[in-house]
Amino acid sequence: MYRLAGGWTPCPPLLDTLSAPSFQKELEKQIEQGAKRIVFDCSDLEYVSSAGLRSTLIIAQKAKAAEGRLVCCCLRGLVKKVFEISKFSEIVPTFDSLDEALK
Repeated sequence: MYRLAGGWTPCPPLLDTLSAPSFQKELEKQIEQGAKRIVFDCSDLEYVSSAGLRSTLIIAQKAKAAEGRLVCCCLRGLVKKVFEISKFSEIVPTFDSLDEALK
């Protein structure tokens, strides 16, 4: 799920070449409408491909350019390993829990 001004929106369990474009488009739309803080809850995310990482990075950059922020939380399993190996968590802040991400 990712948190937007209007509440929570579910994210796909796979963030890959098929799902990443719509994920990115929806979040870009929210940033354009003024969302400043986006919390990407990865607890239901089972797989992320390079396309998913790319979309997440683009969203983080656009949020920053709009004086906002994207954070990720609840990484687990393969997704957590991908973030660690790619050092992606050094680019996008990550938190162990949703409570920490919301602070």
